Parts: sequence; C-alpha cells; structure tokens
Amino acid sequence: MIMRKLSLSCAALAILGAGVSLDNTANAAGFYIQEQSSYHLGMSFAGSAADPVDASTIYYNPAGMAHLDGMQAQLGSHLLIPNSKIKDTGSTATTAGGFNGALSGEDSSNPYDPTPVPNAFVAYPVTDSQDWWVGFALTAPFGLANEYDDDFFGRYDSTQSSLKVLDFAPTVAWKMNDKWSFGAGINIQYADAHLENATPSPTAAGPDVATDGYQDLSGDNVGMGYNIGALWTPTDDWRVGMHYRHGVAHDLEGRLVNVAPVTGTKSVFTGNAELDLPAMATFAASHDINDRWTVQGHAIWFGWSSFDDIPVSTAAGDSQTLQEYNDTYALALGFKYKLDDQWELKAGFQFDETPTEDGFRSTRTPDGDRNWYSVGATYKLNEKISIDLSGTYIDIDEEEIDLTKNFNYGGGQTASVDINGETEGDVAIVAVGLSYKF
Repeated sequence: MIMRKLSLSCAALAILGAGVSLDNTANAAGFYIQEQSSYHLGMSFAGSAADPVDASTIYYNPAGMAHLDGMQAQLGSHLLIPNSKIKDTGSTATTAGGFNGALSGEDSSNPYDPTPVPNAFVAYPVTDSQDWWVGFALTAPFGLANEYDDDFFGRYDSTQSSLKVLDFAPTVAWKMNDKWSFGAGINIQYADAHLENATPSPTAAGPDVATDGYQDLSGDNVGMGYNIGALWTPTDDWRVGMHYRHGVAHDLEGRLVNVAPVTGTKSVFTGNAELDLPAMATFAASHDINDRWTVQGHAIWFGWSSFDDIPVSTAAGDSQTLQEYNDTYALALGFKYKLDDQWELKAGFQFDETPTEDGFRSTRTPDGDRNWYSVGATYKLNEKISIDLSGTYIDIDEEEIDLTKNFNYGGGQTASVDINGETEGDVAIVAVGLSYKF
C-alpha cells in the first residue's frame, strides 16, 4: 500500500512537469529562482536549510528529510508579478555611412507578464526506524522571460529573452544519530534558451526600426549536477543546516538565425552556446525561543563568477557576449509564531546582492540589489493536511546600464551603439501550497 502511494505521488510529479510552462521571471538576484517553498516564502526563505517542516526540504537541504514525520508530499505554486522599466539617458549610434547622433527608440514598458512557478516534492522513509529516506523534487531553479516593444531604445542589446531550466532531483538522506543527519541528490536539468536582439542598419540614415535586422539564438541541453547537505541539532531548540549545490554547465545545441538589416537576407547556422550556472553554499540556523516563537536566518554564497560570458560557436564563426557576473551573497532573517494548534504566522526579510556589474549590465537582466519583505501563514486543516499562504514584496535598487555594442557586416559596413539607461523595478509574489502526510 505504501509503495502504491509512492508510485502515485511520483506520477503526480511527472504530470506536473509535463504540463507546466516554465517561462519564469527570475526573482532572486541574477536569474536564480528561490521560490521553491510556499511555506518558507513567508519568511523570505530565512533559515530554510535548517527548518525541515515539509517535503520541500529536499531542495534547500536534503538532510532535513530524516527529520520529517513519515511519508509526505508537498505541492506549491508562486505567482510572480514583476514590474520593470528602463529609461533612456542619452543613447547614441555611429555608422560607417556617416551617421553620428541620438539612438532612435522609446523607453521600455514593463517587459514581464505575471508568471506561475510550480514545484512538487515527495519524501519517503525506506526503513521502519526512519533513518534512511528517499525523495524526489521537481523544480524550476533558474529562469528568465521578457519581451520588449519593437521600438525599445535598447533593442540592439535585447528584444526577447527566455531561459527555462527544469530540475528533477532524486535524493537520499541518512540520520546518523540524534544530532546529525546527511543528505545528497542528483540534479538532472533540462535547459532551453532563446535570445533575440535587433541589428542596426549601417547606412547613412542611421539605425531605425524600419530598417533593422535581427539575430535569434536558440538551443537546449540536458546536464547533470549534485547537491549535498548536513543538519546538526546540538540541542532540542537549535538546528544548524549546511548545504552545497554544484553549478551545472550546459552546452546548448541549437541554431543561430541572422536577418540582415535593410535587405532582409536570412542566414541560418547550426551551433552551440555555453551556459554555466552558479554553485551555491548555504549556512542556516533555527532557534526555538520558546514553545511559540522561532527565529531563523541564513547566509548564502552564489558563485556567479562562472557566468562571465556566453561563448557561441557556429559555422559562421565564434563569438562571445561578456557578462562579467560577480560572486554574491544573500542574508535573511525570519520569525514564526505558533498562534494555536492550527495557525502559524510568519514574517521575514532578505537582502539579496546583484551579480551584475556596471558596464556589463544588460537589458536582458536589468538587475539590482534586492530587499525582500515577506509575511505568511500556515493553517493545519487536520493531522494530514496543511495549507500555506504567503506574500512578498521585493524592492529592486535603481541601477545604470552603460553598454557598447559593435556590429560588423563586412565590406566596411559597421555600426556601433552606446546604450545608456536607468533601471527601476519591483516584484510582488503570492504563493499557496498544500502539504499531505500519508
């Protein structure tokens, strides 16, 4: 009977993965998506690697499975509602035909749509003593989707961006004793990317929407990585979690489409592009102040410097787009309060540093440092079912975009654009989750 329940739960994971669109807007700094637990969103994910309250611990620290109370499953979805604008602050263009002046185009409207981000988890003890566990997680830990209007002044940097990363993670955990447990998982990732930008005319009339060409790069890949974690409970009221996630390197195979400006001549090349996702290391702690109050927090290091460029190789030649991301950190602090046997209330704050750097910041990820403000509640319907409701507001710092893009069409036909802009943005998130104990 238990194995039948496990089979049904795994089937639910597969159905969820097959039916979900993953055009996600990234809501941690860079294009990492933290939103994998509707419960922990209510505390801005503070201390989630040291707080194994449901099966979503498989993502944040698989060692936490060994602290769950029997087999359970968790389904959740976060609705991301981003808002972003980029204002032109004096962009210019120069062409071989003799044009040297202001770059045509309008400030951006919001390029993002509200997007659901679902996730699913199953955790199952394989021994009667519950010392050994297996788990399965289906998540979308990285993603990006935006589309600008045709007359956007930054169109020669980007017009459309889409990155979808689907992660399936079979996981195991072992409880060594009352103080230590360990966990590890294999991350099987599918990545799909689509990047598009306009290309300017090199003629004397200067760059203009009517004569623009475009470039379209697309590709996909399946890659593998791993994650490991440990959970230490030195006393009954303290939990300390440590987790490391290996950065997966993807070699995207696909094609490059070029449509020449003015003439509209189309060329298609097969090729590949490299996408190196960052490693992450987390240290988290949770402390029960008394029977009602708990305080917890974390520090996370992100190895974003692995994403220093996007090398592209095609039959037409090799190229690269510099990104120059920096390693970053995130700090979070959260509280939860047990109101009664049914209700638990939560709140939290997180500071999340941007990996983008002045001079390389792109309109594809017009990012800035982020401050998270979150509240949430969990309602225990009965001994088997719990419902999570959470909400977050993310304030994104204003930043500058200062990019130079050079285009060489051969035969002395060249164009150069300096894209100068000022970004502003924020994100609202609402989440709902359902946990079931078998």
